[in-house]
Amino acid sequence: MPDQKTCTDTDECQTKKHGCNHRCKNFIGSYMCECDTGYRLSSNQRRCIDIDECCMHIDDCEGECYNTPGSFECDCPIGFELGDNGKSCSDIDECESDLVPKGGCSQMCENAEGGFSCACLDGYELLNDTMTCAKPYVYDEDGEVQQGGTNVLEQKLVAQQELLEDADLLRSSEVRQQKEEMSIPTIVSVTVFAVTVVAAIAGIAGYIGFIRFASNIPTPSAGSPLVDSTPLNDIPSATSIFHDVTSINNPSTVDIRGSISF
Repeated sequence: MPDQKTCTDTDECQTKKHGCNHRCKNFIGSYMCECDTGYRLSSNQRRCIDIDECCMHIDDCEGECYNTPGSFECDCPIGFELGDNGKSCSDIDECESDLVPKGGCSQMCENAEGGFSCACLDGYELLNDTMTCAKPYVYDEDGEVQQGGTNVLEQKLVAQQELLEDADLLRSSEVRQQKEEMSIPTIVSVTVFAVTVVAAIAGIAGYIGFIRFASNIPTPSAGSPLVDSTPLNDIPSATSIFHDVTSINNPSTVDIRGSISF
């Protein structure tokens, strides 16, 4: 129990009210915040922020430097590989690679700093692909290829290129055909939709016409019969109606029996 005379240090790091982002270090009368490797304290002396080693040029990378949270990584340009220390770069000997023998060269491979080149034996020349060697054409005075001077490898390359071009044409034709086949269902769908819309409009117009017709029918008055009560014997015949109409138009040409005389 405190004797009310002795002062003891308060360990702020144990109270969890220190506000340190990473670590808290207590000392007599106060405390301080510390950061993990690759971080530094911000201006408030509590929050830790990442150190960009690449921008500060403390990365020691021989090639490219890429910053990461709390650290950095080195990378090398094409033709070089990263050393065991993760910082230095060394040339890749493409001519001695197990993945691609002689770097893909058909005859000789010559390594260079960050790259390589192909070379040919005497009597051969390098083709446009910069990797294949073949005997050159030999022409006579008339410009004709001499016997035995044909470039077989180059002819094979030309044939392969023609096959690739034919494959591209075939692929383009198939893509165009697929687009045309896809457009047919679209046209049918649009046509069906148009017919449906027209039918719906016709139905609405007919309904509106019926409503207008129904609104013009006179409503029977109270107590009036819905059916005409005239006896059937009092309804004039068709002959008498014809007689009456004709006599009105031309009385002199009709006799009393309703027959017409000319």
